[in-house]
Amino acid sequence: MAQQQNLNHLFKTKETEAIQRGLTVTLLRVDAGRELGMRRSLYPKWVAGGKKSITEAKHAHACQDALYKILKHLEDHEIRAELDALIQGAGELAKLTSSEAT
Repeated sequence: MAQQQNLNHLFKTKETEAIQRGLTVTLLRVDAGRELGMRRSLYPKWVAGGKKSITEAKHAHACQDALYKILKHLEDHEIRAELDALIQGAGELAKLTSSEAT
């Protein structure tokens, strides 16, 4: 329980820092980590309740785990600046596209 609280605090701290800088690899990793934690806690209940099959749950969990590990690797190996620029560019493009549609 204490370990989970420490992880939640770490995620929240990193998320706050990332939000202040805008959408970044760090923010994406934090979000992927949060989703992974939710899947760890919810999927066993969903499988037991018949909402998901064990195969679906294992596949979805493995995909999210891989995404988290990829983002962590990119973050750890200082590829962050280039990816952050790409992410920011994609965000700007999405803003332009949505403003043109309105």
